[in-house]
Amino acid sequence: MSNAVIRESIKTNSEKFYLDITHKDPEFIKQRFPMIYNKCLEEGVDMTKDKIPVFPCQHYLMGGINVDINAHTNVEGLYAAGECSHTGVHGANRLASNSLLEALVYSRTAAENMMYKINKYGRKPIGNPPKLVEVSGNKLPKGIRTEIREIMQDTYFVIPKPEKYQESFRRVDEIVNMLITGKYEITSDYVEARSIAICAGIILDELREGINL
Repeated sequence: MSNAVIRESIKTNSEKFYLDITHKDPEFIKQRFPMIYNKCLEEGVDMTKDKIPVFPCQHYLMGGINVDINAHTNVEGLYAAGECSHTGVHGANRLASNSLLEALVYSRTAAENMMYKINKYGRKPIGNPPKLVEVSGNKLPKGIRTEIREIMQDTYFVIPKPEKYQESFRRVDEIVNMLITGKYEITSDYVEARSIAICAGIILDELREGINL
């Protein structure tokens, strides 16, 4: 559906697309979709009488880290659960119901598997203790996450644009290097910006190399 809407939008140079549920009884709509109904009212749309304007947007994707039934990755001692993991249980789209399963069921099996291995083999944590790092530094420039989001939405959204892969990768790579070498203050905003920049760079690098994701 998203693909068809985007193509029609390009063809007609219009973003006017609608859902229409006005044929249903108003009380049914209010009881069946109370949150959507109230949100539409806040935006000036009465879905019992009006068509609802819609357009494709970014949604959550299923994670890309392959795990087994115990949420264990192919790296010894490393588990992944929740929206970062790919269990194979669901399709490509992350929705509320299946993300709940991923977060609750697989995180529980991961914890149980960890405790089982600790109790059976007496395993100790792998690797060295984390090092203390300097958290103060330069303020993170505003707009970095927005720029990355716009780059990815333009380059690799519903309809990918292969002709932009190289250019987009170059810019994201510049952002990654800036974030790594800029000696910025370690905040949640910085960590998030650096994480999404690295992820975007990996995706675009794979795309420009012709690897199917």
